[in-house]
Amino acid sequence: MGLRERKALHTRTWIADTALDVFEEHGYEETTLEELARRAGVSVSTLHRYFPTKDSLLVDHPSMEIGTLARTFRSRPASEPVAQALGAALLTLLDASDGARDTVRRVRALIDQVPVARAKMWDSTHRETALLAEAVRERIGADRPAEESLLAAEFVLTIVVVALQPAAGGPAGAAERGERLLEMLADPAVLGRIIPQR
Repeated sequence: MGLRERKALHTRTWIADTALDVFEEHGYEETTLEELARRAGVSVSTLHRYFPTKDSLLVDHPSMEIGTLARTFRSRPASEPVAQALGAALLTLLDASDGARDTVRRVRALIDQVPVARAKMWDSTHRETALLAEAVRERIGADRPAEESLLAAEFVLTIVVVALQPAAGGPAGAAERGERLLEMLADPAVLGRIIPQR
């Protein structure tokens, strides 16, 4: 990542984190974009360049980046079994979430309170699933039924959603919960029907 990209990411993260503070202090509905820009020390046009709508400050928060699973899965060795590569990609994502656990918790809590953000979050999850399914399909071969790669992607995303649930909480982090869920579902009789084999 070059200097310009790092600076843009820093600005984007600063604006999004400032928005979390303001939303928690004053409420989502009561907060204006002008107030957010003022608190972040940027112009309204700069805020709009990074986040075109108020709900995008939550749904597109840097801690909720779309496409991470597919990119991580693609980076795994081609010789690695699909199930193992998916598990590694899943745990990498959840480890990163644990590194920003407080931020992820705050973003998710606010999304749950804002219907339009909640609806868009489902769209984001759908996009993430589609990207991962495409990556799995590339690995197993386009001649295999598309349902195989889609089911594998849905399976992984379900673990992500459950592991990141605030209600799952407790002392364990998301990565530890994800690992437990993978172990629970690792019965070959179950996994062999869900994760495509090469």
